Amino acid sequence: MKISVLKIIDEFLVMPRPLMLLLAAFVGALAAAYTAQYGFGLKPCILCLWQRIPFAISVLFMVIALAKRENAKVVISMLLLSAVAMFADAGLAFFHSGVELHWWTNPFGCAVPSVAVGETSLDVEALKNALLETEAVSCDKITWALFGFSMANWSVPFALGLSAYSALAAYVLKTGRKFSQA
Repeated sequence: MKISVLKIIDEFLVMPRPLMLLLAAFVGALAAAYTAQYGFGLKPCILCLWQRIPFAISVLFMVIALAKRENAKVVISMLLLSAVAMFADAGLAFFHSGVELHWWTNPFGCAVPSVAVGETSLDVEALKNALLETEAVSCDKITWALFGFSMANWSVPFALGLSAYSALAAYVLKTGRKFSQA
């Protein structure tokens, strides 16, 4: 039995599999970020927080696409919006990587105060004191790396891959193309 790579690619593009895989990837990325933050104490900088936004939005897109999976136009739209969001995230991750590597500076400011959950109250003075006493997290310092690459570095190809997969799934759904029959 000969297994064709193109047949495997076709299988990963049969609806609703791409929607479920993308949803799992988006949720998994957010879960990893929150686990790093709350489970391992890695405080995020402002750029880290911004990088979560396209993933959260894409979760919403995939939930809508799954709910409306009988409507190809809606699914294609959600996949394309997800592709755009992930492409934007890849750009943001590349920018963040450049800030970490001191290729350029962040013109928006590079630190966000980190206040532990539960330490704030509705008292403005207590909140002000908590913010003033808390060390700011800088986005130009790498707090964690794997094989010499930071989380922002790893996010660039990850987000680009998710963007490409989203766009390819939309293309296949729109055209009905099968790669194994090309």
